[in-house]
Amino acid sequence: MKVVEAHCGKGKTSWAIKFMNENAVDRNWVFITPYLDEVERIKSECAEHCFFREPETASRKTKSEHLKDLLRDGENIVSTHKLFSTADEETIRLIRNGNYTLILDEAMEVIHQVPIKKGDVEILEKAGAIKILDTGIVTVPEDAPDYDTGRLNDIIRDAKLNRLIYVADSMLMWRFPVGIFKAFQESYVMTFIFDGQMQKRYFDAYGVPHEYLTVTGNYRLVPYAEEDESLTEFKRQVRERVNVYRGRLNRIGSKANALSMTWFRKARSGTLRKLGDDIRNFHRTVCKVNGDKSGWCVFNDFRAKVRPKSFVNSHITHNIRASNEFRDKTSMAYCVNRYPRVPECKFFEHIGKPLDKDRYALAEMIQWIWRSAIRDGGSIDLFIPSSRMRKIFMTFFEYPEIR
Repeated sequence: MKVVEAHCGKGKTSWAIKFMNENAVDRNWVFITPYLDEVERIKSECAEHCFFREPETASRKTKSEHLKDLLRDGENIVSTHKLFSTADEETIRLIRNGNYTLILDEAMEVIHQVPIKKGDVEILEKAGAIKILDTGIVTVPEDAPDYDTGRLNDIIRDAKLNRLIYVADSMLMWRFPVGIFKAFQESYVMTFIFDGQMQKRYFDAYGVPHEYLTVTGNYRLVPYAEEDESLTEFKRQVRERVNVYRGRLNRIGSKANALSMTWFRKARSGTLRKLGDDIRNFHRTVCKVNGDKSGWCVFNDFRAKVRPKSFVNSHITHNIRASNEFRDKTSMAYCVNRYPRVPECKFFEHIGKPLDKDRYALAEMIQWIWRSAIRDGGSIDLFIPSSRMRKIFMTFFEYPEIR
């Protein structure tokens, strides 16, 4: 696996398009992206050299079934993270036999908690339908009875595919099949701050060797350096274009855990209304913009309780990735204090690869901020009331005064 580590706007996708067009004859390609508009871009800009097909729902077939048909026919394929996550053993076999190269645009969700109660897991285990090994891995015994579990059939299926692991004696976690990355002739993942993402720990845990590369100005790959001139210049441009607010509205986030999920759950309604007033004052009084040019986020469950007057409809989901529709926003209020969720933390602790919580927070925050006008080289005003998140952002981008 080759990790193409490059900051936003350095030309990762442009490199990929050039690379695929230059190697259209001797390779088959799978390009996976979270962005629907990038799907269209790949189909358009690669049409002359290596025609790409997108799996579709048609002729009584699902997208997953059509994906397999395209793999059997040796077609070049472009699709989304969501469809790629449905890959099964047949998909992996078709990839292995098809001389495919993978380009993965952005790290993807490689684990998630399965919505099942502990009691249901115990029912399945007592019935002999599953077995939980000492390592936590969930298997299906060879002599397992035919057990019609109804709503739990998916659990049996994923256990047969070796995708489930039981963590902390309470949480069932689904794992993306690591074998799919090993099935490709060559794989690339294009991202930024990979060491803060779960896929990095996942690769480490399951023996996926990876090397770091980056993109040059003429869209070629070279070995990655921790602090190359391009990254230094990128940080300088961010300091010039992102005006981080440092005034009194930050008081609400002065404590280390302020604006975390736990904080929101414990906060009184008056405190949440105060946060809404702060967001409104930042956009209207400090930045002097209306709803069209503003964006803000809190955790989705608390959006209705915060409700900044006149800016209610400017909310942008805090974990958004697959969207370019907010690129005209110039006033951004990032009002969450991000930590990995407990199930994911427990999973990576269980397998001996704990997450770096600050690097995770940085990677997630940058994804949100870069939905705005900054992605096109514009300037923005940025409100980060959480003292922890503001320090993480300003430290990484080397602002002269961090407070």
